[in-house]
Amino acid sequence: MPCCFEQVILLSRTLAQESFSYFQKQSTIVIMENRVDLLRIGLKKLEKHIPSSVEEMLVYYEKHPDMRDMKTIGGYTYIIFAWPEQEYERVVLLVFEGSTIIADLAAVHCSQNVLMNSVTFYNAMSNESDWMYLEHDILNEMLHPEFVYPFCETGDGRHFEGEALMYTNAYVTRSYRRKGIFRRMDSMARSFALRYVTERSELASILAMDPDVACYGPDTPKEPYIYSFEKDEPVRRLNAEIARRVGYEPIKMEEIEPDPNGDGTKLWFCIHRETSVII
Repeated sequence: MPCCFEQVILLSRTLAQESFSYFQKQSTIVIMENRVDLLRIGLKKLEKHIPSSVEEMLVYYEKHPDMRDMKTIGGYTYIIFAWPEQEYERVVLLVFEGSTIIADLAAVHCSQNVLMNSVTFYNAMSNESDWMYLEHDILNEMLHPEFVYPFCETGDGRHFEGEALMYTNAYVTRSYRRKGIFRRMDSMARSFALRYVTERSELASILAMDPDVACYGPDTPKEPYIYSFEKDEPVRRLNAEIARRVGYEPIKMEEIEPDPNGDGTKLWFCIHRETSVII
């Protein structure tokens, strides 16, 4: 039999293991509660745009953990979540400092087969905004310049492999810029778009360089946004340079129709193609 001293050591080890296990469980509970709290804040901010109530969405994410993710990097918490809409999904990424949103990103994710073949998706993007219509056009022509646009209306029906990610907006509060936040947001969004890939897939991403207008925090404008070539064109150029630094290729489209203001506006977009291999 072990001596009293050995019994004390064994007891101490057992208590230490139980204590570690307890604190590990408590830490996991705190992390999970923090994740739900921040997700609730984000959903509350988007309440007018989400398909169900905040509480119903929280239940949905509890049942579908593959539709959301969270990471803490450099003191900031990045939460990404999505919901299905017909043949595609809406993706939102919010960055928190504590419980305050300091950056946001939104996108539409679909397969390249839906991008090329779905009339429903083509109509949805065309009706959403001029920017989304043009993003759809550019991705189609970038991926398959040999086909007429819109390819979905040809009735060809051939199958296309790969994923597509079309950003609707991306904004980082000015006082938090130059900290690599947008780079991490973009990387997390692209990884999320590839979360179901099991072998090899191509991802094509695109975003418009037009200035996004803050709708929260200290950058929120006091007056309604009014387009100005003199004010906005330098922002487009700066956005294009930032996107270039994170691996995007800036392109400038000539407008087919004359600009109503006659100021010679050019439309800037940035595109990114990558091939991911899951080993």
